[in-house]
Amino acid sequence: MASSTSTSAGHCPAHWVVWALVGYWTLQAVVALQSVLMAFAAACFFAAILEAPVRALGRRGLPRTSAVALLATAFVCSAIALTWAFAKPIADQVMVVAHDAPRYGAALEAKAQQVSDAVPWLRAQVEGIEIGKAVSAVGRQALPSVGRASASFLSSLVLLFLTAVVTLYIAAAPRQLVRGMVMLAAPSRRRLVLRIVFGVVRQIETWARATLWLMVLIGVVCGLGLWAMGVRSPLLFGILAGIGEGIPTVGPIFSAIPPILVTLVDDPGKALWVGVLYLVVQQVEQQVFVPRIMSSALKLHPASVLFFVAIMGALMGPVGLLFATPLCASVKVVYDEVRLDAARRRMAETTGSRA
Repeated sequence: MASSTSTSAGHCPAHWVVWALVGYWTLQAVVALQSVLMAFAAACFFAAILEAPVRALGRRGLPRTSAVALLATAFVCSAIALTWAFAKPIADQVMVVAHDAPRYGAALEAKAQQVSDAVPWLRAQVEGIEIGKAVSAVGRQALPSVGRASASFLSSLVLLFLTAVVTLYIAAAPRQLVRGMVMLAAPSRRRLVLRIVFGVVRQIETWARATLWLMVLIGVVCGLGLWAMGVRSPLLFGILAGIGEGIPTVGPIFSAIPPILVTLVDDPGKALWVGVLYLVVQQVEQQVFVPRIMSSALKLHPASVLFFVAIMGALMGPVGLLFATPLCASVKVVYDEVRLDAARRRMAETTGSRA
């Protein structure tokens, strides 16, 4: 009896060492294959977005493979047309803003000096902060950063191509992938896994449809508003406003800062109206458009979304911010389904024991 106890006790450290080594090497493999895993995850995400239009085309009698091919062709043609129409104007406006960054910095520093001279106590608070150098540095670093980014352009292009190909394969034949995911679970848990998969797909579809409409709406309204007010580079700032709408909570705030700073240099009064424009647009969006366009099925707490924004931003940078909300919604689906499944099992056990 004692020998068996000592044997089992002696095997425990070795057991934990094996599991620790497995966990360590698994982590190393995940880190090494991080780009490939992210590409596959992104492909599943985009395939879920394509599911609704593919089903709509299928209801019209189009085979699934043909529907996916038609959507892919339409997307490529649209991307080429948009690039042909807007690439040069956007690039020109970016170069103008980067070229004028030193002048913006000097003007902002002069205005800050005027304010600090008029308010003595404020001078002590901002003393040592060189706004001009900071803003000028942004302009000086803009072009070199473009050069550094282009160095990894080839690898990014290959990864993007891989993501696109995997997306099309998953969208064309999702049943095999779903069946494989379900079969990995225990027989008693397969219905749960299936409900989770369908729930996650529905949440991603809801988020993608609502976010796309909101991004287009906010980008167009802000761009037209800036153009009507005579602000420089309205197309660039309108696109930034649309992109910012896809980043929850912090995106709209950050997208409003560049046009306000640029306008502040030329006309402080107009900069105030630019701020009012963004404030009004965001309030109308939150009070009117979000309840109507964004389905209530998401029901996400702002604190949960901010948590996922921080996590995804740290893991994937700016691109990760765009995936924060759908990932949060997906985790909520998993949590709700697991909780409901546990409640159903408890109810079944209670009913069985009473019987």
